[in-house]
Amino acid sequence: METVEHWMWTAGGIIIASLFLVGAYSLMAKYFHNSNLEHASSEFERLSLAVAVVCSSGLNTRQSSEISLPKGAESIYSTEDGGKLCLAFEKEQPLCSATAPCSVSADGINVGGKGSLLDYMPSRHSASFVLDIKKPEARKVEVTGRRVIP
Repeated sequence: METVEHWMWTAGGIIIASLFLVGAYSLMAKYFHNSNLEHASSEFERLSLAVAVVCSSGLNTRQSSEISLPKGAESIYSTEDGGKLCLAFEKEQPLCSATAPCSVSADGINVGGKGSLLDYMPSRHSASFVLDIKKPEARKVEVTGRRVIP
């Protein structure tokens, strides 16, 4: 009888420890995801401001903007009508910013992909990008980008 009781306590302990670990992993994943979303949002806001500055400037104005985007950020693109610049982030609605009075052209700048939980840690912002913003026409802004490899 004593050995059966011992094994029952051991199995119960393993089950409780497993549930605890799964719960902790889930909470950490949510925390890192939200932290990365907040970081991506602030970087996208800086990009939107740079686009607005170029839009309000004269013809043939150029500006470079370096941004750092975490894992989970997927692409920077413009809407079909050119009225908004957007950042797609996995499992979330895209972050979009109106670009009036200029239309914007950003042809799907691929910025990332999916990774493991460790890739989502705030200290592991995945990549830096240099985005070139130019105004070739009176009411048109073009955004192109390239990844900066350290």
